[in-house]
Amino acid sequence: MLGKLGDLLKRDVSAIVKDAGKVLNSDVGTLAKDAGKMLNADLGDLLRSTPTPAAEGEVAAPVNASTAPAAPQAKAPAPALSAPANPAAEKFDPDATLQIRKPPADAALSDAPFDPDATLQIKRPPPMPEEPAPVAAAPEVPRLTDELVQRHKRPMPTGTSLVQLLPYSVGEFERPHATPTGELTSDPVTAIYRVSGETIAVKLMQCWDADEAIERLNDIKSQSGENVRVANDGSWVLGQTAQGMVFAWNRDAYSFSVTSPKGIATVARFLLYFPF
Repeated sequence: MLGKLGDLLKRDVSAIVKDAGKVLNSDVGTLAKDAGKMLNADLGDLLRSTPTPAAEGEVAAPVNASTAPAAPQAKAPAPALSAPANPAAEKFDPDATLQIRKPPADAALSDAPFDPDATLQIKRPPPMPEEPAPVAAAPEVPRLTDELVQRHKRPMPTGTSLVQLLPYSVGEFERPHATPTGELTSDPVTAIYRVSGETIAVKLMQCWDADEAIERLNDIKSQSGENVRVANDGSWVLGQTAQGMVFAWNRDAYSFSVTSPKGIATVARFLLYFPF
């Protein structure tokens, strides 16, 4: 009996397992098919319900999930380019930027004529002002120094030759070659030297001795009045007379005097080169 019960139990269990497997397979397949159908339906509805961005010139279709997707609308034609505002405008010239345009004939012209090459000219800067020429220093005015008035360092005059005692040229001063007027042993001999409008009158006299030569200096001193200077040893006199500035000196028995209406500077220039 137990053996029959076991066989019966085995058959029932096997049948149950087989039926359960069939049911399970049937349910799983049905579920998978239904899930696929639902997934496909949901994706289609989702794609149909999502609005696509309207392209340029297109009108976006309204979204309606319950209806079929609307057919795409045709694109609107692109707007045509507008015609130029001024039909008479001149055509574009690619070389226009390389040309120098002249002003129109009816444009108002300035006083100066138009010069198309004006932009090609190199403008020079204004000339720099010239620097003033350096002013030359004024020459030093000669003065009667001790070397000029102390004549004893010069050679001693000798003889009676007027060419030697009164040379033709003394520095820049010159006298005519004619014989000076006067008698050397009795009256003063006068010689006139000139240069550039300046005049020097030289008087020379040969006295008996040195004392007489000194007396000649006293005559110059008396003519000058208060405007006079006399050497300590009495060998020279400087004074202002009616004829001009006078410088007189003696060399032993020879008496010299130099007179200039231009003043002491001319006298100093002459004495610098006078030999005695």
